Amino acid sequence: MKGKDDLELLMYDNKLMWCIFLIILSSLLSFLPVLVLKDGGSWTFFSLLPLWLITYFFGFRTGFFMSLLFSLIKLLITYITESGMLLTPKTFLLEYIIACTCFCLGGIVISSNRKCERYVKSVAKARGKKAVRDGRADSGHPKLPTQIVGDIDKENSSSGLILGYLCGVLIMFVCYILAAPEYDSYPSNVVAPLERLIYDIKYDGSYLLAEAATTVLVLAIPKVRSVIFTCKHIANNEKEDPSICSF
Repeated sequence: MKGKDDLELLMYDNKLMWCIFLIILSSLLSFLPVLVLKDGGSWTFFSLLPLWLITYFFGFRTGFFMSLLFSLIKLLITYITESGMLLTPKTFLLEYIIACTCFCLGGIVISSNRKCERYVKSVAKARGKKAVRDGRADSGHPKLPTQIVGDIDKENSSSGLILGYLCGVLIMFVCYILAAPEYDSYPSNVVAPLERLIYDIKYDGSYLLAEAATTVLVLAIPKVRSVIFTCKHIANNEKEDPSICSF
């Protein structure tokens, strides 16, 4: 049981551990396609969700650096698995560096939710005041038997979780469309610029839309959101936090 307790303690207030776990999970899922589509592209299950959760848990700055790291990991694995695939500078930047790194821009949706931020700060402030009162109580003042318990649901926004993810997917989709002409692998009957654009939208949109749709459906389940909110709370707070009843 000691090993289990140590593992449980490792989960609390440990940004580095969560970032490593989520980025490895996202990298693995991105190279495990559930279905390779007819016109190309592969449909994966939830490969972008762990990447988005880094930003959701720890904010834009951490999400930016971890998304950049993810882009480099994906580029390296693609290069190895596809036998030294050569990329043009435009494709290298748009399809990998910019597309993956800018996925964290969905964090703007979260940072705009002032209601959740105010609630978190109010609970932290209340706990700080209680700690001061308890300290005085040890010096002879009567101790106040109060326990500040926050509400995890009030710390989070369901719309922010889903809209932030969709914002990241949209940015990645635009980058893929801009990079697509560099491959010049269109069918012989697709010649006009508009035809090629429509083809690119169908090609890239097919697998991105499939993954986004399944992810949003899962995020729409209250129990799933509750687990994510709890994980976020655990990742940012110590185990003694009375808000955490169970996990």
